Amino acid sequence: MTGDANTDVFKAGRTAVITGAASGIGRATSLKLASLGMKVCLVDLPGNALDRAAADVAKADGAANVRAQGADISKPGVMDEIALGLKGGFEDVAFLFNNAVIREKAGTWDGIDTWRHMLEVNFLSVIAGVQAFAPQMIASGRAAMIVNAGSKQGITSPPGNSPYNVTKSAVKTYTELLQHDLRNTDDGVVSAHLLIPGMTTTGGREHSPSAWWPDQVVDYMMAALARGDFYILCPDGEVTAEMDRKRILWAAGDIVETARPCHAGTQIGRILSKQRRTRKPRARSSEIFMRHDMDRPPSIPYVPTAPTHAGVAELVDARDSKSRFLGSVGSSPTTRTIVRSAVTAQ
Repeated sequence: MTGDANTDVFKAGRTAVITGAASGIGRATSLKLASLGMKVCLVDLPGNALDRAAADVAKADGAANVRAQGADISKPGVMDEIALGLKGGFEDVAFLFNNAVIREKAGTWDGIDTWRHMLEVNFLSVIAGVQAFAPQMIASGRAAMIVNAGSKQGITSPPGNSPYNVTKSAVKTYTELLQHDLRNTDDGVVSAHLLIPGMTTTGGREHSPSAWWPDQVVDYMMAALARGDFYILCPDGEVTAEMDRKRILWAAGDIVETARPCHAGTQIGRILSKQRRTRKPRARSSEIFMRHDMDRPPSIPYVPTAPTHAGVAELVDARDSKSRFLGSVGSSPTTRTIVRSAVTAQ
């Protein structure tokens, strides 16, 4: 998306729809977009938290430009009802943020009701939001964005909360496929993006020095959207971009080199990874790949942008304005290597 189109998305008077808006990143996004003059529809479960958030947002942009929509978006048809009910100047939806999330515990072989509930809220509501709003966003012919909230746990899948990992992994895959479809529409003016926050203080929890505040995540997201990034992989107070890069590559290495998950994002994963390297004296191909990438010249920064449907390296490698072309060359790793080499050489 060009700079002019990006400016048009956040133009005063256009509408943003944000789920999970009563607190955390959703609330901070609502405040940010209201400060830009956008009309904001805050969607969350009805209650005092939503009412307070809407009142705070109204202070930034005026009550006439804010709408609080109390709803359980895990229920079928609710997002369609919200889309159809946006009247009175809220029809021009330019920004959809599918951000609602719950975290409940269940094991891999128990808690089927918890699994179902988390799938409904964390994943199926994302699909429902896209299907409710994307057609009208495309039909308008104006620039628009859809941001879906993912998680690093949906990429590295550390043990401990299986339902959450599964739902966020599904959001990642779905958003990649969504962007592929959107960029192949006639106008291609609607884009999808995957927000991947680091540790963030939300939900009234005590703040940790390791965590970011929600407004830090939003500022990072807005800068990434201005660049046209697809993957918005946020650091935090403890984890750097380079640490994220290594963890993601380790997770991919589990598939192609060890045939078993070692959960690179966890302490036990690091121990297991060290053990397997000790048992295998020869250098692992992922280690060679990582060393090669770390030695790249500074002119090729680590800026994750757009999915090319060609592998995990998209999350950690640079992409320039040719990302639309790269997305159309095919999914062969060989093709990707050839194209990346050609782009890097320029």
